[in-house]
Amino acid sequence: MMDKCNSHQPYEHVPRVSQKPQTIIVVYDQPKVIVVRRYTRTIVTLTNPDEYQNQFDTVLLDTSALLDLARRLNIEENMITLPSIQ
Repeated sequence: MMDKCNSHQPYEHVPRVSQKPQTIIVVYDQPKVIVVRRYTRTIVTLTNPDEYQNQFDTVLLDTSALLDLARRLNIEENMITLPSIQ
């Protein structure tokens, strides 16, 4: 009779199966956003118009270009107050 402890049966080589990492999908609700636009008048110091134009001539927009840009940015026209010409 063979001793059960000494009977070595070779184990079959079973490749290790690595578990797939868990995939967790997190779904968030869209945030509720309210955009409030506030345009305030700032204090503008008096400046010589010629000096101002010489200093900022390359970046100044004419009125139509400014209004076009404001419309593309979805700024309502009733919120735009053009300066009065004196």
